Amino acid sequence: MKYIITPAVWLLAAVGIAACGNSKPAARITSAASAVQLKVLSNRADLLSGGDAYVEVLLPANVQADALKVNVDGRDVTAAFAKRGNGRVLGLVTGLKLGDNVLTATLPDATGARITLSNHPIGGPVFAGPQVQPWLCDTEANGLGIAQDAQCNAPAVLSYLYRSSLTGQFSAYDPASPASDVAMTTTTEGKTVPFIVRRERGTMDRGIYDIVVLFDPATDQEPAPWLPPSAWNGRVMVPFGGGTAPKHMQTLPTNTLDVHALAKGFMVAANGLHVHGNNTNDNVSAEALMMLKERVIEGYGLITHTIGEGCSGGGLQQYMLASMYPGLLDGILPTCSFADVWTTAMDVLDCSTLLNYYNSTSPLLWAAVPQRGLVDGHSNPSVCLAWELTFASRFDPGSAAGCSLPAEQVYN
Repeated sequence: MKYIITPAVWLLAAVGIAACGNSKPAARITSAASAVQLKVLSNRADLLSGGDAYVEVLLPANVQADALKVNVDGRDVTAAFAKRGNGRVLGLVTGLKLGDNVLTATLPDATGARITLSNHPIGGPVFAGPQVQPWLCDTEANGLGIAQDAQCNAPAVLSYLYRSSLTGQFSAYDPASPASDVAMTTTTEGKTVPFIVRRERGTMDRGIYDIVVLFDPATDQEPAPWLPPSAWNGRVMVPFGGGTAPKHMQTLPTNTLDVHALAKGFMVAANGLHVHGNNTNDNVSAEALMMLKERVIEGYGLITHTIGEGCSGGGLQQYMLASMYPGLLDGILPTCSFADVWTTAMDVLDCSTLLNYYNSTSPLLWAAVPQRGLVDGHSNPSVCLAWELTFASRFDPGSAAGCSLPAEQVYN
């Protein structure tokens, strides 16, 4: 997603800033052909999170990058920008405060551009509204140490794994003592590389995320948004997990060590909030995906396209996100899916209520299975039995089964 400041929009912004009492003279602009332009590449400028933004500065054809000065609310960030190997002037702006930050780019002749970067907490929310409470952190159990705040934030951890040519399984990889049985793989771009992956695990939007990509620590440089891992094909696969439950705790994403996707050069990335059995709020799922994509772009580079995949509740999430927030997913691979949560939920509730009536309230009246089918709409009683065993308890407000909370925090 890109946010482009045109001369007209920039002029309105400059007038607004001046009206608010900015003592410094506003950068002026002459014409569209000679204008400096600012593009936020990592997300929409009003939906940023975590204090960072990946920005491109477009300069007039006759202007060199070293003539550029960039600041955020008066703080000089010029050193973050440079003409990169692809010929574009790019920079990762860090240290943004919560709320609005005004990024200004100027040239020696005082022409330039401004854009407002609106930064939100890395623990959320951004657009999904007030977060559900209570919420239990689970960072320690997942190798991230003690949570630092109520948003369950903890520093990200990097690790390496490799696929064994002997067992076909993933194991920990130590760059200081390389394994002797590292398999090789060939990506969609025809690059044959060792099957070693870098996994970044961290916290975001009160969930735990994983970003996994082919990476050889012996040859690859530390990734940057303008220097992606050499074997990454620019595509991101997002696995969505199945089930349905309104859990109140931080959880891991579904399996991100997808052999088939990683072997071809795809990055695999997901948040625990993308497991429908942990989080049934599709707005939160979309928000977590948007934040995750921002992290990928700011840490690894621009995304060619993002593909979702997953079964059941994982398939449902893809349909909902593609419909509600077009552009977050460029392609979807839903399987064993169904219409939506609430259409299916009615059948679950009906089955649970009727089974109780058939078996406990009036068993003699409803002894004949065909008669039961005429009432509940199922020719085979196994359907209602399956709903009773899998999801009926999730609708009981007095049960902790669906929310993963201690008994003392469950509604009585």
